Amino acid sequence: MKKLISSLLAAAVALSTTVCATSAVAGAAESADGAKFAMSVSFDKDTLVPGDEVLASLTLDKNPGIIGLRINVGYDDSVLSIANRDGIANAELLEGFVTPPPGQLANPFSLVWSDPLAEVNNESVGTVAEITFKVKDDAKLGDVKDALTLSFVDIAYISDPATLKVEKYSPDEAYADTSKAAAKIECKTHEFGEWDTVKSADCENAGTQKRTCKNCGAEETQEIKALGHDWGEWETVKEADCVTAGSQKRTCKRCDAEETQEIKALGHDYGEWETVKEADCVTAGSQKRICKRCDAEDTQEIAALGHDWGVWTVIKEATESEEGTEQRVCARCNETETKTIPVLTPDDNNSDNSNTSGTGNVSDPTSKPSNTDKPTDTDKTNPETGSAPAVGAAVLMFGAVGAMAISAVIRKRK
Repeated sequence: MKKLISSLLAAAVALSTTVCATSAVAGAAESADGAKFAMSVSFDKDTLVPGDEVLASLTLDKNPGIIGLRINVGYDDSVLSIANRDGIANAELLEGFVTPPPGQLANPFSLVWSDPLAEVNNESVGTVAEITFKVKDDAKLGDVKDALTLSFVDIAYISDPATLKVEKYSPDEAYADTSKAAAKIECKTHEFGEWDTVKSADCENAGTQKRTCKNCGAEETQEIKALGHDWGEWETVKEADCVTAGSQKRTCKRCDAEETQEIKALGHDYGEWETVKEADCVTAGSQKRICKRCDAEDTQEIAALGHDWGVWTVIKEATESEEGTEQRVCARCNETETKTIPVLTPDDNNSDNSNTSGTGNVSDPTSKPSNTDKPTDTDKTNPETGSAPAVGAAVLMFGAVGAMAISAVIRKRK
């Protein structure tokens, strides 16, 4: 039984390919939303040029399940031509594709898909075929609508899988969309006119302009770059002072846009330093300077000068029993500084002392000042004799006694 039904279906489809359909399915669904079965056709380009090729795709958009399909494809032969059946390619979405027999590429021509041995419906969606057309050399330039048409002849499906019963969809259940088969025919070489401004550019926003081909009406557009602001001179809004920044602005001559920027603080313009308090030897002083613009004052310390000491002067000579003292005086403030001269030792008494008065540092300008804690040996006297000549006499006496003793020894040996 199954083979019988399949054979009958195959015979019916084969017979339909030899008969040119003269009418489309009447009363088909008005939109894809209201249809169970829907197909569409579209070009691969929106603009067509005489002599060029254009590819048309036939697409299944809705498929509730079929085993056979026959459609008629028509085209505007004032614009398009199809050379032979080799320009029709099956996308292999549906089984049993049949192209028109040679020499029967009428307008419209039939395309058939049939799977008579199928036991289940094919529910695939997508491109089912592609057709290559050529744009005629003498095609009228301009917009073309409905360059392709699509109509349904048969849509068969298995209604009862148990018995493999075959039925057809009714006309109002199918929809064909050819809106995407519209195109514009343009000349190969445009002859454009002058640029016309569509939207003027301003300071910040780009504009657009277009020009139109005199032959086919094709339009070409391009951007007009933003003009940029035409700034005037800077005007002071707020004056800057020594410590506070000011501001200035400038205005665009075209659009009144404003731009502002900071004027840096000027900083103080100080005059010369003036002494407020003199520094002395131990106390710091101070000085100030005044800004010529805002009378702001800047003060700073004058470091203490430090003492300007004179030479050390012996105030009291040291002896073997008592310490001496010496002193120096600041030339600026008369501040005195005193230090001790250590007591004398016996060694100090045996040294050569040319200054017995103890005031040699003051009376003799060529003598060296006593700048050490220990007075010089030349300032000492003999503590026992009180004079240097006495020491010399004692030395001569000891020398004479020694000479006499040596002479006596020599005579005895002889």
